Parts: sequence; structure tokens; C-alpha cells
Amino acid sequence: MVVLGDAATASSEIFDHFWNSELVFPADAFVKDPSWSAIDAGRAEELDRLRANADIAAFPIERSDWSDELASLVDRMSPGTATPEYDRLE
Repeated sequence: MVVLGDAATASSEIFDHFWNSELVFPADAFVKDPSWSAIDAGRAEELDRLRANADIAAFPIERSDWSDELASLVDRMSPGTATPEYDRLE
């Protein structure tokens, strides 16, 4: 999806509203000094869990280069309209 104009401005404002909310915590509030080995191990565990899930067996989960597929979409794009909707964090 490519968003331009008023919808892009609204989307940016929604993001800023969320990101600047008191309800948002920085990542280091949950994990102090994560190591790449811990990240890689967590990713491997999650991939194993996904591979074992029969409900999503038909979906690829391995990393892929989607450049050709994405490039082919350009000729099939069409303009539309959008109204961003979201729940305000109060």
C-alpha cells in the first residue's frame, strides 16, 4: 500500500499520537542489553513453533526475496480513497 496526501498526513499523526502516549514503553523496559545470540535463539524457537503449527502449514515462513513480486505490482496499482480509523489512547 502506498499512501499519499491527506491520508498520509493523518496516518503520520496517528503514529505520533500512539508513539508519544504514556502507554508506550521503550523496548529496553522489557529486555536489558539483548545479545544477538539471544535474538537468534528466540527467532529459531519461534520458527520451530510456526513450522509445527498445522493451521499455517501452507504459508511460507522462511526469508525470501520479494523484489520481483513487488516490482510486478506497480503496473497493477490503482488509485483509491482511504479514511484512517483508530482508537485514541486516553
